Amino acid sequence: MLKNSPDKRISEILSDSEIEEDDLWVSSKKSQKYLQYLRVNISFPCILTGIECFTWEEIYLFGFGDQNEYEKLKKSYPSYKDKLELVKFEKIVKDKIQAKVKRQNDNCEFIIPLGLLEVTDKNSKNHQLIEDYAIWVENYGD
Repeated sequence: MLKNSPDKRISEILSDSEIEEDDLWVSSKKSQKYLQYLRVNISFPCILTGIECFTWEEIYLFGFGDQNEYEKLKKSYPSYKDKLELVKFEKIVKDKIQAKVKRQNDNCEFIIPLGLLEVTDKNSKNHQLIEDYAIWVENYGD
């Protein structure tokens, strides 16, 4: 592993006498450790957006769904293009950290898996922290 690689940074976050350095697979215990790390190291405000379209949007974005219905549903559901402010980290569900976010244009709140989100400010410390988490759950999750 390279010194500044995501795997190296993730390994350092998860380092523990009970966790082997090459054992980065997502588990409940490791997710809890990662959550504690993020709670201490994330700076607020933290503005997020979707990495890619959310599952509910796929039917509308790939040409099968009605665009008027899509626009209507975007008022009730988060869209991957929304600007979302991190309110707090929620509980862990199926070994994945959930984020409570507030949509900036109307203050609607949602709970979204953190691994589906990215920080909009690519130059902030938060960007690397959230990106590494997303890489971890994508590459080492089930």
